[in-house]
Amino acid sequence: PMIRDGSRGKYRELRPESLRKTLKLFSKHISEKFPGSGLSGVSTELEETALVCIETSGKLFRPLWGLRIAVWFCVVLLISLPLDALLLLDTPIKFDSLSDFTQLMQAADAGFNLLLLLAGAALFLTSVESRIKRQRALVVLDELRSLAHVIDMHQVSKDPAMDIPLVDTGSREAAGSQTIRSTADLWHYLSFCTDLLSMVGKLAALFAQCQTDRT
Repeated sequence: PMIRDGSRGKYRELRPESLRKTLKLFSKHISEKFPGSGLSGVSTELEETALVCIETSGKLFRPLWGLRIAVWFCVVLLISLPLDALLLLDTPIKFDSLSDFTQLMQAADAGFNLLLLLAGAALFLTSVESRIKRQRALVVLDELRSLAHVIDMHQVSKDPAMDIPLVDTGSREAAGSQTIRSTADLWHYLSFCTDLLSMVGKLAALFAQCQTDRT
């Protein structure tokens, strides 16, 4: 599910709608092959989470104009403060004594420190939007991380190379275990787990795709 960048002739970006359709197809196949199983429930939940991922990643592409206007207003205000101070500062061109020169140097040092603080404040304000968007992305990424662990546990518990007893705690899990009756069923089950884990990675990649900062 990619779109082609005609200018460079390479596949560069994920297409959210194709991801949603692919995940819906996986969920349908899992439900048909293993109806009522825990993996089927996880795939349905991942499909719902995918809608949130696509919606959130789409919002991250759009600028927060209200916040940008407020930030730039504050930045202009911060820049105007030292300029106003320079205009109001009555600095003598000639120095009658060494103490006058010493006071000027002390004032210059204090002004330089103030400029550094104002520059740091301006830099902090200009990064507010990216930090807000990053926090929103982290909330959804945390849900994807949890789903990835759940899918992985389904996969590990059915690994034929490990002698791990299946513990069924509910009717849905029991129904899912009863549908694995042959090597072919086990192969399909593990294949579906791999597909779902792959889709989790693709959904997470949407947020890396929409983030313009690299901090």
